[in-house]
Amino acid sequence: MTDVLGVELPLEPCTFNCNDGSGLYWLGPNEWLAIVPGGTGRNTESQLRETLKGHFSVVDISGGQTQIRMSGEAVGQLLKKSSVYDFHPEHFRSGQCVQTTFAKASALISKNADQSFDLVMRRSFSDYLCRWIIDASAEYGLQLNADA
Repeated sequence: MTDVLGVELPLEPCTFNCNDGSGLYWLGPNEWLAIVPGGTGRNTESQLRETLKGHFSVVDISGGQTQIRMSGEAVGQLLKKSSVYDFHPEHFRSGQCVQTTFAKASALISKNADQSFDLVMRRSFSDYLCRWIIDASAEYGLQLNADA
């Protein structure tokens, strides 16, 4: 994995490793999610199939997933409103990820070194979750920023 993605495979439950463009997320025993820069999925998939040995499966789920990054002073308050999981900084540190519910939808939530949070969800939930986040964070002065 390191040869292809430049990221070490996280072996500790509920953790992830990332570099500037790629990330590997522990989802369960013998199951990881790889997130790679847009447009590189097919090449990455081919390289993984050529590199990995033994019993493995590589599946491209990019067409069914999307990601939102949340940051700011009030992101902790928004997370409290959205999930039963305890995201308090003493319990959920940078480099950790968890599969949980977010506003009644399933999601993978991870905490980055810059204290922002990434929310990976099924694409079919994205409109609902974006609208929910806008409504739930209005009291905190939400700003939407689109990556170029």
